[in-house]
Order: sequence, then C-alpha cells, then structure tokens
Amino acid sequence: MFKVTINKEKFTINTRFDEITIKELHKGYEYLLLVPSEVLDYLKPIEKGSKEPAKTIDESLLLDFQIHWISLFSNIPKDILKRVPPKGFDIMSIEHVFKYVHSFLYAPEKYNEITTFELNEIKYDLVEELTSINGAKTYFAEGTYNQFKLSHMLATQIEGKKNTSTTEGLVQLTAVLYTHKNDNSNEAINEKIGLFWELDALTCWSSYFFFVQSVSKWKNFFQSYMGKTTYRQQNKAVYQVQKERLQNKLLKLDFGKLWKSKLQNYNFSIMDWKE
Repeated sequence: MFKVTINKEKFTINTRFDEITIKELHKGYEYLLLVPSEVLDYLKPIEKGSKEPAKTIDESLLLDFQIHWISLFSNIPKDILKRVPPKGFDIMSIEHVFKYVHSFLYAPEKYNEITTFELNEIKYDLVEELTSINGAKTYFAEGTYNQFKLSHMLATQIEGKKNTSTTEGLVQLTAVLYTHKNDNSNEAINEKIGLFWELDALTCWSSYFFFVQSVSKWKNFFQSYMGKTTYRQQNKAVYQVQKERLQNKLLKLDFGKLWKSKLQNYNFSIMDWKE
C-alpha cells in the first residue's frame, strides 16, 4: 500500500494483489474491455532483444486510461487525479502513481503457497487429497476426474487475454480446489463461487498457479483422463497408481532401516512436488 498526499489530502493506493479483492480486479478487467486497442497495444511489454520500433501513442488517450486505472485501485477520486500533473517521477504525478498499479494489468510475478485461508470467519482448506502427489493422483483416478476436467477448462480460460472471464475462472477454480469441512458437492462449489468474490486476488491467483504446476508435473497421467491418450495408456496410468498404492502399504511394514531409507515419501509441499 502506497500513501500519497494531494492538495493536503491523504489517500492510499493499493499496490499488491493481496491488497485488492478479486471483485476489484474484475472491475478493472471490465474496464479493459472498453479501452481503445491502441492503448492496450502500447502497454504490452516489449520482449528483450525485440527489434520493434519504439511505441507511440496519443498522450491524451494514455492519460485518460492511467487516471481511470489509478482510481480503480485507490481511494482517489478521478476529479482530483485530473488536477495532478501528468508527468514526472521526481514529483507527485499521474506517471509516478501509475507505476504502482501498473502490475494489475498482468498476472502476479510471485504467489503464495496456500493450504488454508479464512473468509468471513470460515476456514477453507485445500482438498485433502491434493496435499500430496500420491493423493492427487488417487483423487483424480477414483471417479472424481470430472472436477479435474472442470479445473482444466477453467485454467485454459484464465490463460487467455486478461478480461472478465479470467477473474470468473479464478473464482471458480478456487472454489473447486478449496473446501469447507471437506464438502465439495456441486451445491457447495456454487455457494463458494458466490462468496469467493471477496477473496484477495493473490489467493485466487495462487490457486491457479498451484493447479498449473500440478498439471505440468503430472501431465501424462492427467491427460489419460482427458481422453487424449489411448486405452492402453489409460490402463497403464491406472496401473501406475495401483502400484504406488502398494508401495505405500509397504511403507507401513518393518523391513529394517536400510529398506525404509530406499522408499520414497510422497508428502511434499504443494508448491514443491518432487518425484
């Protein structure tokens, strides 16, 4: 959070994703649908080493956008912002303030490992089976892969251009991956979708990054349940799960210290899964 003083009045500007709700980010994406394409093109980052010519834009269009974008993530009224000098990083200016809210145009660069969070004094936990690799594979293998298919669809939706479907997908994905009292029925998911608009945007983005990482790690296995592999490969994937269940049972037997040291432990941090 960044504090500024304009004409002796104090205001605050939200600068981090955990300082805004997903509903506020959604309003920002709604506004992006109305912004001229030349403004959006101008704001796209230029890749390193690119030989594209320097971008130019109508300064008044850019200023209008910056003022509105700042107002969305601060408590500064637009009429006050319009009286602020447009440029200058060594003074209080629109150009200076905009750099603090510019990041909301993109996905966060960092995310948190979230196994539990509270909203309105209600605790929500990551679906228990998803807290370990073996559990995730078992979860998706035992008839609940429809939820994975839903999550995959939502993740694909989120990966598109930043617009209202992105934030809608983030809320729905978070509702699928986190549960209260282990109730992940359709009714419970729909109820959470309505409530989770009050979550901070970083929590929702973090749930997305967790899902992407899990899919990337176990892509071949999950794709067998997305209809993208052959029947033989599907059976092989199921066999692999059954084999690892047997290995887990062996973990409970006493083979001596040497044997135990060679067996793998599958309970890893959700953001640091390893084979």
